[in-house]
Amino acid sequence: MFNYYIDYNGKSYTLPEIYALFYGVDPAKKTLTKTNISLAADVYANENELILCYELAGINPATVEIKAEKEELSIKAEKLSPNIEGYNVLRNEIHYGKCYRAFTVGAEYDLNSLEANYENGILQIKVPRKPETKPKTFKVNTTKQLKE
Repeated sequence: MFNYYIDYNGKSYTLPEIYALFYGVDPAKKTLTKTNISLAADVYANENELILCYELAGINPATVEIKAEKEELSIKAEKLSPNIEGYNVLRNEIHYGKCYRAFTVGAEYDLNSLEANYENGILQIKVPRKPETKPKTFKVNTTKQLKE
């Protein structure tokens, strides 16, 4: 039997280790491994607010940590795998583990006034725009009547 190794960042990995890193399953133990997940997000904006929607299917919303610091909004959570003992993993398409996503929202938004709501697996965060940064419309005054 041949042992194949792949060097990455000064460390050698075997093929089963590479498999486990990429697919989240240890083929020798046939168990799930924890992987980091980037939360899927949609971002919307208008002149009054920014709305960020995160997909949190399978995540308990009570365990979600929302952090606002300077101009960055970050979300941390963990998706726990089901406890199914006595079975071998035949297919592992659902990703389990720690989740994280961060966005820089800009100085024009007030992160201290954000509002977060969870419904049907979607976390929606509304961040209002600071009043002094909202677009303003100005009227143009004229002193003379234009001839037609």
